[in-house]
Amino acid sequence: MLDFETLAELKGKFIRVLVDIRRANELPIQYCFKVKCKYVWQEANFETNEIDKSCDPVFNYTGAHMLRITEEFVQEIMYNTLTIKVYGMIKAKPSLKKSKSDNLTTLNDQSVIYDDMNTISFDEDDEEPKHNFKTTGNHEHDKIL
Repeated sequence: MLDFETLAELKGKFIRVLVDIRRANELPIQYCFKVKCKYVWQEANFETNEIDKSCDPVFNYTGAHMLRITEEFVQEIMYNTLTIKVYGMIKAKPSLKKSKSDNLTTLNDQSVIYDDMNTISFDEDDEEPKHNFKTTGNHEHDKIL
């Protein structure tokens, strides 16, 4: 067994650090889709597997990090914390498919919304939606949805 009083006495030796992420509990229901954890260790990004749908996801993740103890490492451990962030997504609602007579159409590769006043189209390759607006003079209705 090693005999030391401070981490600084171990400079030059190697250390193995285990980051164990077992689970997250009681996540808000709106963020329980595609849940994962991320953290940064020694300027590198690490993340757990994505859990499809769970408000109490079980990750069972272990990250093993081996490194040499340096003065910079000692300072980082003494004055910083390891932050583990939990990410979740809001599950998209199923697309609405209505007839043209209902003035609303949604397609898989391109979404187009029609109403009596405006057309807004979204294409996978576009960075921003394309807007075509007709105004009625009634400014309350002349807005982007």
